[in-house]
Amino acid sequence: MIGENVPEASPMIANETTVSRIPIFAKKGASPIGKTLDSPKLLQAKLKQLETNKAPFLKYLKPQGGAAQQSECKCQDILIADDDPFQHLYYETFFQKSPGLKEKRVKGETLKLDLNTCGEDMIKKFSALHLKCNCKKLKMIITDYQMGHDKLNGAETAEKLRVLGYLGPILLRTSEVKADLIEKHPELEKTVNCIIDKSTIKEGEEIFVQYLKPKETSGKAEI
Repeated sequence: MIGENVPEASPMIANETTVSRIPIFAKKGASPIGKTLDSPKLLQAKLKQLETNKAPFLKYLKPQGGAAQQSECKCQDILIADDDPFQHLYYETFFQKSPGLKEKRVKGETLKLDLNTCGEDMIKKFSALHLKCNCKKLKMIITDYQMGHDKLNGAETAEKLRVLGYLGPILLRTSEVKADLIEKHPELEKTVNCIIDKSTIKEGEEIFVQYLKPKETSGKAEI
């Protein structure tokens, strides 16, 4: 009835919202949210467990490729095609054991060579490894001119490498007269960087060293 004294509702239980905000102290020493506070030792153990649980997912956050990909790189520094076993021995001796390379500060560590007996094999290696790898490790390609009547010659090998997209130095070694070779293969002026006479060993080695030094290469012959 109007005018009667109606007891006021307790502010702690006036409505549902108020009730949901009432701190519940389950027992002496409990936290304001009703749970016992973790000891520092237990808290550290829980944090360590969280780190362990998230570890398998971290690998998906790491950038792909780059240094990780290069660590698995199987590319060589120099690709060589020559059907003469003696020439293979010569290349290994000069590029991997010659003190002259270190003296001229071309490279401190041993250069890795990929020795092939024909242009076809070298092109396969180039396609399988270097075209699929972004390491840019390949410093030069050296090819002999004559490698068997049923095999690609050095001029044909160089042309195919350019078609595949190789822009680095290609050095062609031959026993033939340079002028005659260019007359026979005019495209050499665009596909190889230098034609080296096999009989001039010292001059050829100076050219090797020159092309090992970092520099811009256009893929155009310097002959």
